Amino acid sequence: MRIIGKNSILYWSKYPFLVCTIGFMASSAWICGLIVLQLITGKFHSLVTVENINEYKIIQFKYPFSQMVFTAENSTEGILLAFWGLISVSFVLLYSLRIIRQFANDHIFSSKVVTDFKTLSMGFIIFASVILFIDLTVERSNYDFTLPLWYMLAGFVLLFIKEIVDQGKILQDQTDLTI
Repeated sequence: MRIIGKNSILYWSKYPFLVCTIGFMASSAWICGLIVLQLITGKFHSLVTVENINEYKIIQFKYPFSQMVFTAENSTEGILLAFWGLISVSFVLLYSLRIIRQFANDHIFSSKVVTDFKTLSMGFIIFASVILFIDLTVERSNYDFTLPLWYMLAGFVLLFIKEIVDQGKILQDQTDLTI
């Protein structure tokens, strides 16, 4: 069985990935709505609880129709990082799905794939910069550069892959002109 193209593993696996992406983005929209409500009003909704675990204060946002909760540190920085994390993962899943759909349809060296790789890589770099900015400016005594470092690394690797796909597109266009 083929890996890329029509009737391949990637072609059939894009459907479960689509369902997971839609589910994650819908639940992220719900949690982001609760976070924005919490930040604007400062009051706790019935779906938001605050607990003390050891010396940490945590805030839990409850998902609808389930017992699952999204937990973050109960501070401005913790809530902002949780909000930004949900947005960044949703963005990454959405653009990964777009790339997977193009690969599954045998459009590997197309301008749309190059654009999606570029947007995804720039998204990673922007997410890393914002996380670093939040870490350095909002009530933080100890800095953690691990997540921004990994986001930057992923962004630069995807820029490298974008260049490879772009060169493949140029070669494919030249071959199509020759024929």
